[in-house]
Amino acid sequence: MTYSLRFDPGDGERSVPLTASELRIGRGGDNDIVLSDGSVSRQHLLLRWQGDALVAEDLGSTNGLKVNGKQRKQAVVAAGDELQIGKFVLLLEGAARGRGAGRSARASEGAAGPAGEGAGSTPATAGGATVPASTSGDAMAAFGGDGPIPAGTIVRKLSDLVQEDQQLDPLLGRRSGEDSRSDSSAGPPPAAEASVRGYLDALNRLARDLLRADNETTVLRTMLEVVFASLRVDRAFVLLGSTIDNLRCEILRDGSEVQIRPSEEVPVSQTILRTVMQDQVGLLSLDALDDRRLASGESIRLHGIRSAMCAPLWAEGEIVGFIQVDSPFQKGRFGGADLDFLITVANYGAVGIQRIQERRSRGRLERYHSPSVVEEVLRVDREEIGARGLRKAEVSVLFGDLVGFTAFSEHASMDEVADLLEGYFSRATEAVFAHGGTLDKFIGDCVMAFFGAPLDQEDHAERAVSAGLQLVAAVREWNEERRGAGRPEVAYRIGVNSGPVLVGDVGSQDRVDYTVLGNTVNLAQRLESGVAKPGDLVIGESTHRLLPPGFECEPLGEHALKGLQTRVRAFRVLGRGVEPGRTGGRRSPRRAAPGARG
Repeated sequence: MTYSLRFDPGDGERSVPLTASELRIGRGGDNDIVLSDGSVSRQHLLLRWQGDALVAEDLGSTNGLKVNGKQRKQAVVAAGDELQIGKFVLLLEGAARGRGAGRSARASEGAAGPAGEGAGSTPATAGGATVPASTSGDAMAAFGGDGPIPAGTIVRKLSDLVQEDQQLDPLLGRRSGEDSRSDSSAGPPPAAEASVRGYLDALNRLARDLLRADNETTVLRTMLEVVFASLRVDRAFVLLGSTIDNLRCEILRDGSEVQIRPSEEVPVSQTILRTVMQDQVGLLSLDALDDRRLASGESIRLHGIRSAMCAPLWAEGEIVGFIQVDSPFQKGRFGGADLDFLITVANYGAVGIQRIQERRSRGRLERYHSPSVVEEVLRVDREEIGARGLRKAEVSVLFGDLVGFTAFSEHASMDEVADLLEGYFSRATEAVFAHGGTLDKFIGDCVMAFFGAPLDQEDHAERAVSAGLQLVAAVREWNEERRGAGRPEVAYRIGVNSGPVLVGDVGSQDRVDYTVLGNTVNLAQRLESGVAKPGDLVIGESTHRLLPPGFECEPLGEHALKGLQTRVRAFRVLGRGVEPGRTGGRRSPRRAAPGARG
């Protein structure tokens, strides 16, 4: 069994195994054990193996080294000896080991530690004392510089947490799947177990409250409430964004004061954020001002950041923001378990934000698309379907307008007008959704829809014309009901055109609509208003060219349309289900009869 050091950093005894060939203790962040107290020098004590002997060596400290109460510059020590540095007493326990059994705490990348502790195992932490465990190659390079990570910095690689399912087990001081009944030196003391239970209770409350949250601000407030209740935090910030350049502070808490989207610059470290984002890690610095890898950052010096932790808000491999907590007053305030807890809180928060955004996206999509299209859109990656911003697409646009609606509205009651619009729009929406179309908008008594976006549909022309024919048939049946009730029949016009458009969200910060823009849209509207007669379904030449065999169409010749310099060819769709190639001037018996011109 290897030697171990037992000491109390101020919040309960800890036992740290001496598994390395040497171990440095001091106040500075680049030590293997950091004791944040003024009685301890920055570089205070070195423990090293010399053959089979363990040597304790004073590193020129102010208060010196005492071994069993006597001042020593250097001494061979053994089990049972007491080492005093400053106000701390470290008891050496255990039995001597054989030559060569130890390795440096800054061993070669990825090297396995003793007793089965592999790369990336959890550091021993307690209050102001932190001892890094063996560090993987990825974590060693986390700061992008040469040389090892300082002992005063703890790094958690997100990919390791995902692969090893370590979101909660690191809080217990052991790796996922490790037997908790092993030697007591491998697990946490009772005080740490109580702390773990507090963490788990806090996470349970967080999960419960996030399920009730209905907006991002509530999620962020809940996160910070849990963090402040569980950790010794002075300040906390949550920033949302996927790159350093587009990050925005959404919430700031300094003590009890909370600010939503603060207008002034917030004291976050660009150096820490950049490291966390580029290397996809959670990061803890016991003293950012003394940390040689971080102290060069201007924002750290400017904002006086001392103890600090930063974790990305990540879910399903996507980073949506960051949470940074710090203390500008005290060094060594956080430990490895605190970092694991913060990473887990950030993960919960990211999932909560993602859930709200998906719910909002679903609600927005349900306004425009059929349920089947909504499910497909949510399944496909958003970037692939261009759900945000404008993109080019080939679509077919449909306009369906009521004829004589203005005159009808003059003498009809409000209830009759509402009943007419509801009846027509319901049938139009059903026809559009039945063929996988997107309902763009209702314009007065007109419906606008398009096919071929947000999901690409090679048969968009066929879908649009089929939806038009379904609307024709639905209005015909509706008119039979209205005649039977002694009410006036409904007349309509439908126009369809196909071609290139810009499609996406258009509007202001307060309101956006998913719509299509371009000449293709204008021509579809002109075909409906300038060419189609009541009861007609008229299509443009491009739509006619894209239709498969089976549609009966009647050529209407060329037309000069308002706002267009060139004449356009148009066709009246008579029906579907006749022999391929049968077109001409004779109407198909399957054509739906137009309603009376009311």
